[in-house]
Amino acid sequence: MSHQVELGESKARKRACLLLLLALSLIVSAIVNFGNTGVSAGARNSTWFVLVAAVALNLTRLPYALPGKPLGAILNDETTQMFRLRSLATGFWMSIVATLVIFIVTAFIPLSGMDVARIIVTTALVTSLVSFAVLELRACR
Repeated sequence: MSHQVELGESKARKRACLLLLLALSLIVSAIVNFGNTGVSAGARNSTWFVLVAAVALNLTRLPYALPGKPLGAILNDETTQMFRLRSLATGFWMSIVATLVIFIVTAFIPLSGMDVARIIVTTALVTSLVSFAVLELRACR
């Protein structure tokens, strides 16, 4: 059983690093696609939507749900569930803050609806990912 715990800790650290990489890729994707209204806007937006779906999926327990395997229980224990809930709450509140900031900014600078949505979704997901990764890495010490 101790081997399973060590393996679970290793996978938790790798998951945290993956979440940080996903956050970085989401930020880069949002920056690259900002203000994109050209011919290739549809393809780029589709790519961004797929990336958002993959990131959101990684914030759920689904990728780590291994039924009947002890490693699945280790990767989704009560502490990890608490970290997930805290990170989702952080993402929610940061999306509220981003919305209020955009509300003020759009009084001076016009933004398209797609850019506003991209900013809010990216802010919510990135803060959730970073929060979850930091909590996981702090727990793995």
